[in-house]
Amino acid sequence: SKPFDDLVIFADSTQLSSKLEANAVRLTSVLSFPETKDGEQLLIKVAISSANIEGALAGLQEINDWDFDGIKTNAENLWQTELNKIKITTQDSAFKKTFYTAAYHCYFAPFRFDDALGNYTGANKKVHSENNIYTLNSLWDTYRAAAPLFTLTQTERLPKMMNSFLEFYKQHGLLPSWELWFGEANVMPGYHAVPIMADAMLKDIKGFDYEFAFEAMKNTANQDIHESGFYRQHGYVPDDLDPRQRGVTKTVEYAFDDWCIAQVAQKLGRQSDYEEFMKRSEYWKNVFDTQTGFVRPKDSVGNWMLPFDPKESIGFQEGNAWIYTWYVPQNVNGLIDKMGGSDKFAQKLDSLYNAPDEPYRPIKNHGFYGLLEFSNEPSHHVPYLYSYIGKPSQTAEKVNHILTSFYSSQPNGLCGNDDCGQMSAWYVFSAMGFYPVNPANGEYVFGSPLADQSEITLAEGRKFVVRAENLGR
Repeated sequence: SKPFDDLVIFADSTQLSSKLEANAVRLTSVLSFPETKDGEQLLIKVAISSANIEGALAGLQEINDWDFDGIKTNAENLWQTELNKIKITTQDSAFKKTFYTAAYHCYFAPFRFDDALGNYTGANKKVHSENNIYTLNSLWDTYRAAAPLFTLTQTERLPKMMNSFLEFYKQHGLLPSWELWFGEANVMPGYHAVPIMADAMLKDIKGFDYEFAFEAMKNTANQDIHESGFYRQHGYVPDDLDPRQRGVTKTVEYAFDDWCIAQVAQKLGRQSDYEEFMKRSEYWKNVFDTQTGFVRPKDSVGNWMLPFDPKESIGFQEGNAWIYTWYVPQNVNGLIDKMGGSDKFAQKLDSLYNAPDEPYRPIKNHGFYGLLEFSNEPSHHVPYLYSYIGKPSQTAEKVNHILTSFYSSQPNGLCGNDDCGQMSAWYVFSAMGFYPVNPANGEYVFGSPLADQSEITLAEGRKFVVRAENLGR
């Protein structure tokens, strides 16, 4: 907001001669303002582009004045519009603060990646021109609740996000798995762009090519990254063929994604694809041991791998058998049958919560509920499973305990990594009183609302209202 008389740039502690361009891991610029006075405000504008300097310079023109308070007010108004899409009624000010903080977190990602000129650097490291490209998709986390929340509250943005997935597919050859800055991090298993796209398609959200989307889903499901080739060959991922020994997690997650592809295939009239992927969606049964009642690692000749301790993480990604045995959101009733019926299913669930707090990993947080590690996403649907065996009061009890024990308006108000909004999205749904156990089938399971009333403004101005009469009485 005022001129400077000198600029020095350091790249990794070395002073550079050029004052126009620099590349370094640690880049420092020092600007001198000799005429400033004590207490004087200095205003700075910053613009970025992943494509080129021209895009960044164009971004500086998006703000044509130095009205800091006006820019701040405008930003607050934009956020208020988004947060007003869900209105809750409550007399509990701490709950209200926690709820809207959670809603605020949900909308941090994904975010716009194209610059002021509509350019960005793509997955193939080339500059592309495309408006409304979105990046930062922590898909292993967000497909569970954050993405289903977007189909309700961010419906107008959803086609742009789906087209961003498809642009990524054109450049990379696969849909994103864990995408950052339009690059593939490849840090987590599953092809979890699939359930997000399936949810949008099954809810008839338009604005992207369904046929092309199905091609991308199918081709991504038939790649060989993360041992998915072994999954198709054996009907599960053998742990002795998995260098990272996470075969059980990969099996059950691929099975859910395949169920999603099957539903889209059925919608599009692809009967043979529907039958193939429905068959694959039941591969979780191949790693379920009816003797122990757990999913567990199996080798490439079909033997259970020994020794086996359901608390141990061998065979699993960020979890263990106590966590992943419940991961069959596409066929909870089939899991109940595999366990021997509702009574045994209930006993197993009870034992999960009633076990002593003995974390299988030395995590210093307050997110353990017995052996349920709620601080990590694979557990998020588990509290709602009692409702599938006619015990909704147990679901309500468990959900209420998590809502009131693992979230708060204090600085430590999250019991784990928010993972681009998933931890917060669980709270938003659950505090309203329902949750998408299967995030792609359009069904919701009732829980235990904290709000006296919740009102969601849907697309085209429609309202969805939840009233919790006699709440807490």
